[in-house]
Amino acid sequence: MVVDSEAKTIGEQAVAIGLALRSSLTERIGEVVGMTEREVMAAGESVNRIVKIASRQLEALRNVLRQGANDSASPMGRAIATQLRRAAGFASDMASRIAEQREIATQTAQSAAGIADAAASVQGLTRRANILALNARIEAARLAESAQGFSVIATDMKNLSQAIAQLNGTIQGLAHTVQTLLPKMVAGVESMSRSSEEFSKGLQDGMADLEAASRGQQEDVAVALATSDTAMNDIMHASHEALSHLQFQDAVAQGLMRLDNRAREGVIALCRLMGLDVETHISPAMHVEIGGDKPVENSNAGEVFLF
Repeated sequence: MVVDSEAKTIGEQAVAIGLALRSSLTERIGEVVGMTEREVMAAGESVNRIVKIASRQLEALRNVLRQGANDSASPMGRAIATQLRRAAGFASDMASRIAEQREIATQTAQSAAGIADAAASVQGLTRRANILALNARIEAARLAESAQGFSVIATDMKNLSQAIAQLNGTIQGLAHTVQTLLPKMVAGVESMSRSSEEFSKGLQDGMADLEAASRGQQEDVAVALATSDTAMNDIMHASHEALSHLQFQDAVAQGLMRLDNRAREGVIALCRLMGLDVETHISPAMHVEIGGDKPVENSNAGEVFLF
């Protein structure tokens, strides 16, 4: 009986040691669970920070890309619109001036044709005058016989003089017209030349502005992309950091609960061996208290605490 009593005492002491070990494990599990909960909160804050960083970066990219060439409010859009308006105005002005110069050139050509006709007529009259002069000399030689031919010659010469005077008036009028139109043609050509030079210079300046606006937009996009790379690196770093903490804490907690489960099984076996009441001495397993009735061995990382 003494041996049985001593064995029972030793068994009770062993059970007490097992229970103390379980109590220590339970306390440690509680600490790890608390740490895991804190890490979950920290991970939530990290995720929130990640979302804010990503939102800011996406908004920055949208703002940069929104200022494209098709946006009339952007510097590039304004430069393109200005150049288009300038080109349209120049084309309209040049069309009007070309039509005006065409009309002047037509009138000048007609006047030149009239001058050519008048010159031909003058040449014909000159030939007639020469013939009349020759006839006059002949008639003068025959003066003794008859003076009637001089009367005819005088009449012809008078008519010829009137025709030449009229023709000279026509030629002078045509010459005046040509003299009036030619300066206008020259002035029109000079005006078109100046307009072309001004348009060319304005177009070059506009293209320079457009190129500068394009460079500015490219620089903005480059900065946005560089910032995006930095932001993505920050997001990846924060994500990995949060996941590493959660995975580590979860693995530690599950490992401790497995130890608690093994210790509980050992104490139960010892109680049964010593004939002690299991329900009186043994508390439920930790995974039943914290994680529900799902066995720890069948749970994956994160399933015990991240409900």
